[in-house]
Amino acid sequence: GQYHLVNKNGRIEKSVNAHKGAMIVGRWSNDDSALLTAGEDALIKIWSRSGMLRSTIIKTNLPILTSSWSPDCSTILYSQGANLILQPLNSNSKSHKVWDANNNQLLYSSGIGDYPITAISWCPSGNYFAVGSFNTIKLCDKNGWLHSVEKVNTGSIYSIAWSSDSTQVAMACGNGKLLTGHIIDRRLEWDNYEATLIKRKMIEIRDIGNEVHEILEISDRVVHLEFGFGHLVVTTLAQCHIYSVTNWNTPAIFNLKRSISTILLAEK
Repeated sequence: GQYHLVNKNGRIEKSVNAHKGAMIVGRWSNDDSALLTAGEDALIKIWSRSGMLRSTIIKTNLPILTSSWSPDCSTILYSQGANLILQPLNSNSKSHKVWDANNNQLLYSSGIGDYPITAISWCPSGNYFAVGSFNTIKLCDKNGWLHSVEKVNTGSIYSIAWSSDSTQVAMACGNGKLLTGHIIDRRLEWDNYEATLIKRKMIEIRDIGNEVHEILEISDRVVHLEFGFGHLVVTTLAQCHIYSVTNWNTPAIFNLKRSISTILLAEK
């Protein structure tokens, strides 16, 4: 996608290739000092008045369909699916907020952190988002509540990207390194049973009533799992494993021809 700089006489003085795919948003700042662009490539960029790229401030997983400056040009608002996200440009914000895009209602406002937030990104499924700051990465659920905090020795985290299945995250860090992580500690309950993903390829099963404890080792990293009606269904990138609560040792396993996005269980 391109944009054109046009003088007062209507003459195109410069054309800039700004985005791969369509450029959907183009907005001048309120003081006319900078141009914001966004597009199908899930990027938001800031340009000078002369058409020089100043910075790529947002890298997300979904096309950015709308974006706007705050009145003082210190923050931008942009969309990610059904969510609206505020991104400070001065890197002074130490808290995050979650809004309902349908009625503009504030759903959650976090406490003040120790350092400014430098990156934030929703996962494609919309169930989690990650927040990066100095030596810290936080994982929050879709309502904004903190799920986990990891302290790292990488400096500030400047960019966050998710895998398409929402199970892995990559982070560009201030020390020049790329940090990767996998979402674990996903916990499901059914009847007296509790299933917890404790490692990328390992699930812990507990029967609370009988104090039964089982460890299920999966051949590949777990992408999805669902528990109900006496069965635990686990998918990896290539296979589906179906466990019965009456026999955890011999699951039914079959190969998948394509990736799975959702698992729903029901009675026969």
